[in-house]
Amino acid sequence: MRNFLKILSINKDSMTPMYHQIFNSIKNGIEDGVVDQGDVLPSINDLCLALDISKKTSEKAYNLLKRNGFLASVPGKGYFVVNPQLHARKKILLLFNKISTHKKIIYDSFVNVMQHNATIDLCVYNNDIHELSNLVTEKLPSYHVFVLIPPFIKNDTLIYDIIQQIPPKQLYILDRHLQYKDLYRGAVYQDFEKDIYTALDSMLNRLEKYERLKIVFPEDTAHAVEILNGFKKFCRKNVFNFNIITEVEKEEITKGTVYISLMEDDLVILIDKIQNSGLKPGSDIGIISYNETPLKRMVLNGLTTISTDFRVMGETMAGLILNDSSQQVPVPFHTICRNSV
Repeated sequence: MRNFLKILSINKDSMTPMYHQIFNSIKNGIEDGVVDQGDVLPSINDLCLALDISKKTSEKAYNLLKRNGFLASVPGKGYFVVNPQLHARKKILLLFNKISTHKKIIYDSFVNVMQHNATIDLCVYNNDIHELSNLVTEKLPSYHVFVLIPPFIKNDTLIYDIIQQIPPKQLYILDRHLQYKDLYRGAVYQDFEKDIYTALDSMLNRLEKYERLKIVFPEDTAHAVEILNGFKKFCRKNVFNFNIITEVEKEEITKGTVYISLMEDDLVILIDKIQNSGLKPGSDIGIISYNETPLKRMVLNGLTTISTDFRVMGETMAGLILNDSSQQVPVPFHTICRNSV
């Protein structure tokens, strides 16, 4: 017999009726997997004595648990837990490579879809491959499902060495695509090369009035190199002069250039340089920002953006887990043309 008194929490000053507090304590214990099939609860009288409550309160709590399918009773043997696996919530660990506005959108939409079907925890490993390894080793026994946003590193072999610790049926990959699909259950990912190529191609008529395209891609960026591949492919096909800027602080703003900025910090520097140059955005100079935010509607009288739908990313991942799906799903990518190009 499990000592249920350890999981019972009663606050006699609470507005929540005591019988419902007992119901919630036992229900949560079952959903969190700390209660097993056949565990016997204290008798009505034992519960009354232990918690200093009335017999009526104990009976109401147990009857509510029975009506909701958590308990059964046998005359002379008492109350016991039935089929806890029907009520157990999945324990999900989200492993995010960093925190940002867009990661919060993913998290919020994921949690909104999962609702009460899972217990969700979040760990951020700050693109530190050693920290990721330590987290997986430490957390592996405690969770049913792992959702990983992999780091953007040159040697993906390091990632594979880590995720092989996780049973494939328990692992989902988010944000980027990995090889060796047999190492994970499903994925929701950005097709970086295709997305930027298609986005730039959709605004070709706007870009043709400029002489060159430049993309800001710092050497230490946590973005996928596939973005550069798509950018170069578009420029070469459409015969644009192009450059890759690694240090935006040293860039001299020149007329007839379209700048593509992946990071918000670089965007601020670019906008400041453009405003000081006296060149007019949308005619003399162009600027495109990665990832839509509400504020970008107002910057430079409307900033053109190319952006993954992060809300759909989180919702789709939650759907895969709820349906135990092994799909590999690319996320929609949107172009929002405004006055900056």
